[in-house]
Amino acid sequence: MSAGRRQRIAAHIEITWLQGAPVLDTCPNCGAAGPVTPLLGIDYRPPGAEHRFVLRICPVCTARFADDRRMMDYGTDELIEIGWHVYQVQIGAGLWPIAAPLTRVNKPAGARVLEIGGAYGFGLDFCEHAHGWRGEGYDPSPLAEFGAKALGVTVHQRYFGPADLANGPWDVAIATEVIEHLADPPAFLTLLRGALGAAGVLVLTTPDAAWITPELAAERLLPLLSPGAHAVLQTAQSLRMALAAAGFGHVEIRREATSLIAYASVAPLALAPASEAAAGRAMFRRYLVARSAAAEPASDLQLGLAGRGFFEAVNDGDAAAAAGAWAALAPAIAARFGLDLEAFAGLPAAAAGADLAALARLMPLGLGMILFARAMQQLGAGVARPETLPLLAQAAAAVAALQAALAQRSLSDGLSAELGRVLQVEILLGQAELGDPDALASILALEDAAALRRAFSALVNAGRYEAAEALGAAPAFAAALAADDAADARLAALILDLQRGRTAAALARLMDWRQRGAAPGDLAPYLADVLVRLVNEGQYDTAAALAEDGSIERSLPQLPATLWRDGLAALLLLDVQAGQTGRIEQRLAAAKGGGLPAPELEAVTLNAFVALVNATAFAPAGKLRAAVEPMLVKARPPYTAPLRNALFAAGILYLQARADWRRGAAVFSRLRDDVLKTVEPGSTPPDIFWPALRGEILILRRLRRDAEAGALLAHCLTRYPGAPEDLEPRAGAA
Repeated sequence: MSAGRRQRIAAHIEITWLQGAPVLDTCPNCGAAGPVTPLLGIDYRPPGAEHRFVLRICPVCTARFADDRRMMDYGTDELIEIGWHVYQVQIGAGLWPIAAPLTRVNKPAGARVLEIGGAYGFGLDFCEHAHGWRGEGYDPSPLAEFGAKALGVTVHQRYFGPADLANGPWDVAIATEVIEHLADPPAFLTLLRGALGAAGVLVLTTPDAAWITPELAAERLLPLLSPGAHAVLQTAQSLRMALAAAGFGHVEIRREATSLIAYASVAPLALAPASEAAAGRAMFRRYLVARSAAAEPASDLQLGLAGRGFFEAVNDGDAAAAAGAWAALAPAIAARFGLDLEAFAGLPAAAAGADLAALARLMPLGLGMILFARAMQQLGAGVARPETLPLLAQAAAAVAALQAALAQRSLSDGLSAELGRVLQVEILLGQAELGDPDALASILALEDAAALRRAFSALVNAGRYEAAEALGAAPAFAAALAADDAADARLAALILDLQRGRTAAALARLMDWRQRGAAPGDLAPYLADVLVRLVNEGQYDTAAALAEDGSIERSLPQLPATLWRDGLAALLLLDVQAGQTGRIEQRLAAAKGGGLPAPELEAVTLNAFVALVNATAFAPAGKLRAAVEPMLVKARPPYTAPLRNALFAAGILYLQARADWRRGAAVFSRLRDDVLKTVEPGSTPPDIFWPALRGEILILRRLRRDAEAGALLAHCLTRYPGAPEDLEPRAGAA
């Protein structure tokens, strides 16, 4: 968006991106005085008021700050009057963003924790119940009173000040989404430094000001800016500088989505690695389940904890936790609102257009999140996406009702905004899987690389290959596929190439995947698949180069039995092509010793035998004879194509030695009898019939059974059309 252009981001908020001359100011974050750059103007006009702010950029620390830092009164009862306390409990407290940073802090049970600006007190509650810490909180909002009663935590309904330091020191201090509300960040950080013991850890989260750009969507800009609430917004650089200036010698800052997560201490930090996120998620789910079970049935607290627990469990694939949360959630919603989630028919009519307090009386405020998770749970259980479309549509309606209620106060819920985007894509995907061509066009029109990748992957997984091809041909898809977070889409593109028979393209994708550092175990099944296809297509040189390092052969025992069999057969055929017939017995023995199931082992042994005979490698084929003959003896008609090929190969092998001629005649006659019994006169026999008949006639003539040979040939020539013209002369040769 060009500088100077106005943009409405909420009902009462309009912004203008600025490109004016620098103005003189003093940065409230680092204290630097001098020229600062105007970033945007904010015109905020809630009912009965009018506020104008200019957001400026400090050239020294890069913080973004409002020129007027007089902010809202957090102690007003208006928050309760509009239903904000219900929203906070049921959906808006942002439980995982509060809990996630705390899962990394290593402090023993009994550690003292201080939460500043925790509103309802969920951060403190998580510390006490998940970690076993002891703590207290400070928040001037009336939400603190509600939270203290509902959660049973100690929250002082006032600001934390220097006089409160006498109650310290604390081992952990938490300030999630607080510092951006304060006009003097350095004073706040210095206060927190004084509250902590020598090894105390500060955990702080705040919006990432680096995201405030003209390119960011309005619904994502709104929670970042929050006019009248956010005074100074931090970047990673400005926050690091402020923490250092406050006396924190050890700082770690992470960027996650549009937030910054900071850990700070005077002593070296001892944090759980970020890579152990799964353990943190499990801790969080256990907390939600336990606390929702202890909450009053059908209360705001139970709805909020169980609803979030269900959502998080489905996202994490924890089926047991999801089932437990649903068992508590569905009856609670039915009891309080009269809504049957097992057969959900739609939102109450009055939900559309209701304000926040009225909406909270009609339905759970987190209903959109809950219904979305229910649809995802069904998808995970194998329900076809189109069958979830009614549920997805109701989830979208519930999300829209909540956002509309919040918008009446120029507010927005970040999770609901994200769910709205995801639901739009999910619904379009369901419509695309039903064959709606307009849905594909709508997905492309989103101009959202992540949505495009998800759509492509979902269509491939659903077997909608033509629709996936259409998306994959879009000019934007190549760039979307090249992104670092596009692993799922790249895998889907590989699968699509394999399904469409594009072996060379699939091989190229595999090599790219390998260069990107993919785990060998992830690559193994696709490498084996491509090897088999290359061999089947006669691309022996390419296949041999792919198998050269031995990794495919080593991986085969870990793959499904059919892929192990086909991969081994491909390697055996490569051995035959390369004249390495001496390795065949070794490969088969290794497969038998490695536990390849008997049916697959028999199939690959017959395959190797046929390949050797076809290559006229009769000596190594003869070595397999002892293993092959029992399989052929027990075979009963009607024969499958592989068995017919094996019988024919055995007949050819028997032709090579006079002592085996009678065996050869018997094998060829088995093939001929099978066809005579299964193929009606006048029909076209299998391709192998005439060569097998030729072999039988040849052996009969060699055995001086000419009359029998002539009668058999005459019978077959009159029974079936399409006999080769040279059959009789060759059959008559001695």
